[in-house]
Amino acid sequence: MFTSRKKTNGFFSRAVRRLNARSSGAATLSERNRVIIHFALTVVLLVAILLLLRALLRLYFFGGNVFGLAIPEQKVDRVEISAGEAVPRKLLLEYLQIREGMPFFDPKEGLFARDLGRRQKKVLEAAPALATLSVSRTSSNVVSIVATERAPLAKFDVPPFTIPLAIDKESIVFARSRGMELLPVITGFSKDALKPGLCITSHRMMAATLELLQCLEAGQSELRKGFLVSVDVSKVDYLTCEMTDGRRIRLAWKEMGRGTEKGRKWLVAQLDGYVAAIQDPRSRNCKEFDLTIPGHGYGR
Repeated sequence: MFTSRKKTNGFFSRAVRRLNARSSGAATLSERNRVIIHFALTVVLLVAILLLLRALLRLYFFGGNVFGLAIPEQKVDRVEISAGEAVPRKLLLEYLQIREGMPFFDPKEGLFARDLGRRQKKVLEAAPALATLSVSRTSSNVVSIVATERAPLAKFDVPPFTIPLAIDKESIVFARSRGMELLPVITGFSKDALKPGLCITSHRMMAATLELLQCLEAGQSELRKGFLVSVDVSKVDYLTCEMTDGRRIRLAWKEMGRGTEKGRKWLVAQLDGYVAAIQDPRSRNCKEFDLTIPGHGYGR
């Protein structure tokens, strides 16, 4: 027979044993509490690592003092420029606003705090002779500026400018002072419309001329670019070409001016037909050739 006193003593005995177990470290955490504690410790560790990395990166980019040790700010020690004659070095640096000694990462005046893309666009607009412009950091404290000039395909006759005007495969007109002597001359285009930076896209005969020049330059025909002296684009349905040997050619082909592969093949066929004609004894002494009908050439 059990008494109430014994039951009470049993309850308090178990409570005392639990308290003693907790005080001696023998108590165990539940699985849920263990996961929560591990997660909290991981978060605290990650935050501490991120703060440390942020401090180290800030010291690396902006400099500062650590335990009395001065870490210098990263600055531009040297500017290397690879460019032709289209834009002088001084003007290029002025447009880009890059100078030796300027900081790289300063939020107000640092190189990479500036809108370099907008400044590069400004240079390309001011200097149509440049095709591309890139600014990069090549080593710890060296900035590299690489400017690529446009390659001229032909020049214009007596432009109203002190520096001759040329045109490239992208139909961009630009000024160029050197390397123009051997280029063929484009005639018959309105001189009033010519200006540096002009992109000629709506002139069919000009587009056909660029097709012709690129075909000759690439050696796709037996005829070569060096044999071409001038191209007259004043007509609406054919080009008039003058050759180095004094011959004149009226030239047209299917899909001329469209830049298609089929049109290129028709052009090559017309040019090869001209080469065959001047080698033929029957037309060798002819000074004028009509090559406006595909597959047929007439000389006189």
